[in-house]
Amino acid sequence: MHTFDKSLFTYTPLFCEENIWKLIEAIQEEIKIRTADVLFIINRNNTVAIFEQIKSIGQQPVIWDYHVILTAYIDQKPYVFDFDSRCQFPCEIDRYFLATFPQNIVLQESYMPEIRRINAEHFFNHFSSDRSHMRGIISESEFPDYEPIQSTHIKQQVPLDMYRNIECTIADSEILTPISYIKKISSYCDN
Repeated sequence: MHTFDKSLFTYTPLFCEENIWKLIEAIQEEIKIRTADVLFIINRNNTVAIFEQIKSIGQQPVIWDYHVILTAYIDQKPYVFDFDSRCQFPCEIDRYFLATFPQNIVLQESYMPEIRRINAEHFFNHFSSDRSHMRGIISESEFPDYEPIQSTHIKQQVPLDMYRNIECTIADSEILTPISYIKKISSYCDN
């Protein structure tokens, strides 16, 4: 079982996409870790129910407008890195998905999560944010203490709003259900 000390990584509450970008930056030199996918948990209503989050009250889900996590291989097994989860960091993917997207709980359609899977390297190279989605919502003092992340690929930048929009088509990405993502990543491991 692999665990990491979350406090060793850059983390700012409410900036999950930047936390994951910074995590990729930090672990890309780790020989034992191979990043796989960045997962944007989204839906058309911007109301996804995610269980086992640190902000959960009891067994209730947190309703996020979106959430971002990373899958990576450690010793050829898939793990999930989620800074905001009660699950281990990282957590074996099957265990994480069972806790986070329980199949025994029926959700209203407006809370059903979908996943935008993006190749982690593509996300790292093309993601850009101006943080406008948080301006006026939280104090500027709660923003990350580093400059906003901007892709050096100026003509190929992908802004946060495009990743969050389920209708957008983005290179090296696809929309999946949690179950179909687990099947897909498990098939990679079987090959």
